[in-house]
Amino acid sequence: MVIVLFAIAAMRTNSIPYVLIFFIYGALHHAYAVPSMLLGDVTRMKQLHMASIPGIYISGVVFLVVWLLFVFREVRDGLVDYSLFVKVYFSCFGVLAYMLLLEVPDSPIHKIKDSVSLLSTLFIAYVFSILIRRVTRPWSLIELRVIVLVAALVLGIALYEVLRETTWAHGLYPYGMVYRASSTMFNPNVLGLWGGLLVFFGAYLLDKRSQQTWYGYGMLFIGVTAVFLSGSRTAALFCGLILFLASCLMLSAGNTFKVSFKYIYLFSLTFLLVCIVGKYSNLYLSCCSPLQSLADRFLILPQMLYSVLIGNGLDQWAMISINGRLGIDSRLGIDSDTIYDNAYLGLKSGSLGAFYAWILMLVFFLVTGFKKFLNQKDEQGVYALSALLGFIVLGLFIRAYQVFPVWGLSSLMLGIFIAWMTTADKFK
Repeated sequence: MVIVLFAIAAMRTNSIPYVLIFFIYGALHHAYAVPSMLLGDVTRMKQLHMASIPGIYISGVVFLVVWLLFVFREVRDGLVDYSLFVKVYFSCFGVLAYMLLLEVPDSPIHKIKDSVSLLSTLFIAYVFSILIRRVTRPWSLIELRVIVLVAALVLGIALYEVLRETTWAHGLYPYGMVYRASSTMFNPNVLGLWGGLLVFFGAYLLDKRSQQTWYGYGMLFIGVTAVFLSGSRTAALFCGLILFLASCLMLSAGNTFKVSFKYIYLFSLTFLLVCIVGKYSNLYLSCCSPLQSLADRFLILPQMLYSVLIGNGLDQWAMISINGRLGIDSRLGIDSDTIYDNAYLGLKSGSLGAFYAWILMLVFFLVTGFKKFLNQKDEQGVYALSALLGFIVLGLFIRAYQVFPVWGLSSLMLGIFIAWMTTADKFK
């Protein structure tokens, strides 16, 4: 896949193929563990998921080199944007890189990897912004079909994984044994976040009101089902929060309440339908019994909220998850006293200077973004700001911006925002 990307980078072409190939590359990047899953070798599959396979790092480095060559070509041809926003962006990037480099001598290897990954995420986001600005035509139906087919393949593997009970991530809860799918992703939470972004882009296609609408419905359904099969309540909350923020922005842009919040309705109803089907499907097909526990994992959320409201607190499983975001995550095996399941706290524990530089950069994004949105209040601004907010919220749910496809997912979200900030034209 990287070789194909090299070939495309050498050609003069519309930028859509770059994004399409990256989507396929990111979606299938951890597919090497799938054969073990199909053979029912859960132990081997878990080893592959947890192991530091050299090919993954080599692939990532080659990918960054391809992107770097692409930027060099843009600079050579005088096509790189030098707006004030870009100058400030790379000034912040330089300060952040300097602060992180100061900490390298005293940092463990996983902290150094996280630092490199964070800087790579920002670099890839800028490259994505170039690609998005260079889109000269709408997505063709064939390209959309490829995306939906690849997404359906990932979903099919996830469903098989759960029904066969061959997931490497599983655990016993009060409502039963829960099998959480990873499919071709690194872990269930990444699959859930991947599904969340499909929901987001599906909503964007539905707003186009054209032949692309049906593909939008397809992405939304596949994304919702992927979140369900991943068992990631974090991803479900991520989806709901991003769509809610997008709805609020649409409302402030002058749309009616019904129009603004239609995707919240659609997401909620689709997710509820998937949960209901999962809960009662075992009444008709015995092989679907693992879906019941997955459904209970989500359907118990309102009960947990009610428990908090009446002062009873949360159960131990919920507290472990929350503690990983806001405190020490005891589930992680290495240096558990310094690793958080939260990119912001993880950065702060490694380099206080880098943490403040990162926060200032995000504040800069928010201030400039909202200032432009209040002046224009257009549809593109709604989705660009929603993508930025999604990028910021994502950091609360992942340990670091690293490991494919997290690099790609988060970079694409930030790239959409940068593209909108650096052009007066609407990106397609």
